[in-house]
Amino acid sequence: MKQLSFLLSFFIVTSLFSQEKYQGLLWEISGNGTQKKSYIYGNMHVSGRIAFHLGEEFFNAIKSVDAIALESNPIMWLDEILGSEYANNYLGNYAISNQQYKGFYQEVFKLKKIDNQALANEISADHYLANWLLYRENKANSDFEEETFLDMFIYQAASKNNKPIYSLENFEKTNLLSKLALLPDLEEKEMPDWLKKMTKEKSSYDLILDAYRAQDLDMIDSIQSALSSDTYLKYMLFDRNVIMANYIDSIIKTNTSLFIGIGAAHLPKNKGVINLLRQKGYTVKALPVTISKKSKEDIENFHKKKKQLPYNNTFNTEFFALSVPGKMYETPSLNHQRLFFSPELTNGSSFMINQISTYH
Repeated sequence: MKQLSFLLSFFIVTSLFSQEKYQGLLWEISGNGTQKKSYIYGNMHVSGRIAFHLGEEFFNAIKSVDAIALESNPIMWLDEILGSEYANNYLGNYAISNQQYKGFYQEVFKLKKIDNQALANEISADHYLANWLLYRENKANSDFEEETFLDMFIYQAASKNNKPIYSLENFEKTNLLSKLALLPDLEEKEMPDWLKKMTKEKSSYDLILDAYRAQDLDMIDSIQSALSSDTYLKYMLFDRNVIMANYIDSIIKTNTSLFIGIGAAHLPKNKGVINLLRQKGYTVKALPVTISKKSKEDIENFHKKKKQLPYNNTFNTEFFALSVPGKMYETPSLNHQRLFFSPELTNGSSFMINQISTYH
């Protein structure tokens, strides 16, 4: 009986992991009357080098297409987020309410000589949105990270090469789906035994990283499905997958070839973007990954390449005026301070003005 139980358990686990159909991060899209090939890549929204294990095929694909498509266009993020009533929730640790405040103004701007060192530190500090928008850097892991996160890397590759950039989603709609995803299931889901065993030695996040490193979308899907509520899966994955697949289809039909970068969890299984595109008549197949000296040089060259931008956006206040390449935002700030921030996403830099009252 014990032997039979073991064999049944072995069969279930073997069946679960033998039906692997989604292996690979880079997929080619062709057919359905299209004259050009498009590509879809499953990324992770991090700057860790695990997300930059990019092969020659990745760079060949980006260079060959007419346009780039991301879940959302980074150039629109600040307009959409800062104009939202949920800005603080969306920005999380990067929101103004979560910035460290150590009584700078109470100490520096009392009726006494200004502490020049404290003033210099305040002026030289990065804007609190710069890391979130441009780098997603973890200082403790800086030796193991690239200069930016993969979504921004793809955006910059497009912008530096004058390729159009499409947003596959609408911020307000995605924000609504995010809120709906927080609704609880009628019945709480229990973690399956196979995942309980695996998480005894590693965290679920580390298991997902391992699966991503192995380009195993099936495992990513299995872990995601086991850990997430059915409500979360519906609104954060399945509904968004339909939205993105429909928009991808509408763009490709105009004879525009795309390089699409979206979260890896959106790709696999019946309700994933890959299968949704297949249902529309496209042939979608995984491409090999050739890690070579050339592919590593491509990463460096993409980082190093700079694009000359015109400073044709003039910003005025009652105290100053200046010209910058992009839009200047007045961002939420602490008392007795006005913070102005202008991200220059193409080359990965930014402009910041910190206007400080020296008395109050």
